[in-house]
Amino acid sequence: RGMRPHPGRDGKILTDWNGLMVAALASASRAFENPAYYRTAKTAMRCILDRLRLADGRLLHRYCDGEAAITGFADDYAFIIRALIELYETSFDPAWLEDALSLNQCLERHFSDTDKGGFFTTSDEGEVLLVRKKEIYDGAIPSCNSIMLGNLVLLGHLTGDPVHEEAASRLADSFSGIVSRSPSSFCAYLSGLDHLLGPALDVVIAGDEQDPRVTGMIRQTRDTYLPSVTVNIRPSAADDAALDTLAPFTRTLVPLEGKATAYVCSGRTCSVPVTTIEGLRELLREKSDGEIKDS
Repeated sequence: RGMRPHPGRDGKILTDWNGLMVAALASASRAFENPAYYRTAKTAMRCILDRLRLADGRLLHRYCDGEAAITGFADDYAFIIRALIELYETSFDPAWLEDALSLNQCLERHFSDTDKGGFFTTSDEGEVLLVRKKEIYDGAIPSCNSIMLGNLVLLGHLTGDPVHEEAASRLADSFSGIVSRSPSSFCAYLSGLDHLLGPALDVVIAGDEQDPRVTGMIRQTRDTYLPSVTVNIRPSAADDAALDTLAPFTRTLVPLEGKATAYVCSGRTCSVPVTTIEGLRELLREKSDGEIKDS
C-alpha cells in the first residue's frame, strides 16, 4: 500500500483527491523528517502524471480499469499543482516546480474568467454548459479558487516572477466582496490571502545539497516557526541550469568562499548572507519575531 494513487470506493483513481493526499504526504515528510512519506508521494505523483496527463499537458479526472477519462476539472489542476509545489519544497527537485508551472499555464488558459476574475470549475474545452460555475466556498475540501490563490502566491515566491503575484492579487480581489460577508466560510482563501499580504520570507541556500551544513540550514529553516516561508536550494554551478530558468532571481545568490551560504529575502530585499547554521538561526529568529509583531 502507498505505492500507487489511492482509489475511491468504486475503485477509481481520482486526480483531485490524490493531489490532496500527495500534498499531505510531502508536507508530512518535511515535518516528521520521514523520507518514506516523500517516496510514497513521489511514486503516486509519477503514476498520476504518467496516466492522467495528456501529451498536450492537460489533465484527465479519473483512471479506472486501465482507462483514463473525463476532462479534468479546475479542482484537479489546483490540487495537483499544490502537490507538485509541496514535492518541490520537500526534495528541491526542479522537475516538480517545472511541472507545477506547466499545469498552471494550462489552468489559466482553459479555466480563467477573463472578465470577472477567478477560475471556472469546468474547462472551455469540455461539454458546453448553460452556466459555468466558479467555486469559492471552503467546505471539508477547499475550493479550487482558494487553493489557487495560495498556489499563485507560492509560485511567485519560488520563481521570483511578479506575474504570479499579480495573478494572485486579481484572484483575491475578484472574491473579496463575498468573502467579507462571511469570512469563516473561506478559510483556505484567507490562508492564501495572509501569505499574499505578508510579511513573507524567501530563503535561498546556496551549496551542495549533500553538504551537512546545507542540510543543517534546511532543517533550521523548517524548525523555525515561519508561517509564510519558501525555500530554494541553489546547487553547485554544474547543476543549476534548471533553477536559472525557473527562478532566475537566484542566479546571483551563490556560495561565499565555497561555503554553504543562506540568504533570507523579504520582498525585493535580501539580508546579508550567512555561512553558518548559527548565523541563520539568529537571522530567522529576528525575522520570525518581526512577523509576529507585525501580525
